[in-house]
This record gives sequence, C-alpha cells and structure tokens, in this order.
Amino acid sequence: MNKNKIISSITLLAAGVLGVTGSEAKEYRCNLVSGSVILVPDAGCDIKKAYPGFAYVGLPGTCFSASMTMGKQKFSGVAGLTTEAVTHPLEGSQSQRGTPAMLKEESLPAVTNEFGFVESRRLFTGRTALSLAGGKVYTADAGVAAGASSTEQMLITGGSGVYEGATGTIYASGDLVGKGGEYFGKICTPVSPSARRGDG
Repeated sequence: MNKNKIISSITLLAAGVLGVTGSEAKEYRCNLVSGSVILVPDAGCDIKKAYPGFAYVGLPGTCFSASMTMGKQKFSGVAGLTTEAVTHPLEGSQSQRGTPAMLKEESLPAVTNEFGFVESRRLFTGRTALSLAGGKVYTADAGVAAGASSTEQMLITGGSGVYEGATGTIYASGDLVGKGGEYFGKICTPVSPSARRGDG
C-alpha cells in the first residue's frame, strides 16, 4: 500500500470515527445552572404521564414531585425510579440483575429498607421531567443512596420548546427527599442556523 492510499485510509477512518461533516455538526449554547432542590413523594406517580415509555418501579415512595430554585426563579418537576438492566462482569450477558440494587458491603452498617431488604447503600436509576421557563427538560438519572442521603447524575436526553434537542448533565446531592439538597450542572441547547449566520 503506497503513501497516498495510507493517507486516504486514515482520512476515511477519521471521518468514520467523528461521524459528522461540517454541514452536519451541531453547535450548542450552554448555560450553567445551580440551586436548591427538594423531592416530595408523589402518590399519583405523575412522571408516568410526563415522561412515558420507561419501566417505572411504581411502588410507594419511588415517584416524586420536585421543587427547585435557580437564582430567584422557582420551577417544578416530577421524577420516578426505573428498573434498568445491569450486566455483572462475572456473569456476562446472561445476568438478570437490575435496578434498584441493594448493596450489602462488608464493614459498613446495614439497615432494613422500605422494601424489606437489608442494605448498606442502594444503586438506583430514574427519569425526570423538569418544567422550566420556555419548555421542559428530560433526564435519565443514576445514583447512589445511603440512608436519607443520595447523590445522582442526571443526563439530559432532550426537551421541548426552547429546550428541544437539549443535552448536558446535572448533578444533585443531599437529603433530597423531604429535607432537600443542592444541584449544579449545565444545559446545552442547539444554536439555530440563522443564529449561527447572524441573521436577525
């Protein structure tokens, strides 16, 4: 294989890895967000209607309404724990494990949780729909809880209104259910072609 063919192969490989051309690449405008958040159990599990299509646990204490602040602004949302597949590295693709998953870790104190299982900590997944000024933001969540305290990562999967096509990540931690905690992250929205051109 001559030098020109090698260069051509590398160029094609790079294009395949990037998966975009100049005309297909999207430009995003990102805004940093932070504030306080508190979750309250939602007996009606409104997240099922607000963000349908997922395997929500649906048991008491697994759906929530959210109250959040961003500066002086206040907004709300709904959330719910989901069941997601988990593959164990020693069991491979045949693993039937899923979330939420209760951990029983050596040398850590364990308690009996609301489901009747003994746990030291819990791994969980969920979905959230946030109602912001101008539209909604949808997230896929994963985290760990120990007693009343929890930490979670919320990957933004999209939105509606001005948040259509949104991406980004939000992190939340604290005694989120009942007492509340803090969140921070960024929400990125696609820049319209007219804005990129500088059109009015």
